[in-house]
Amino acid sequence: MVFLEIDAMKISDVKVYPTWVGTRNQLIVKVETDEGIYGWGESGLSGREQ
Repeated sequence: MVFLEIDAMKISDVKVYPTWVGTRNQLIVKVETDEGIYGWGESGLSGREQ
């Protein structure tokens, strides 16, 4: 029987950058992995926040 050992990539850090664009709140997020790969994401409110 053959067993394969798989080392899964793991998230090593999440950095959050709150910003203000015009009249809207924006949130920029950078997700980093232990293998040096990273990605960016964004979130925002559409004017209904109180």
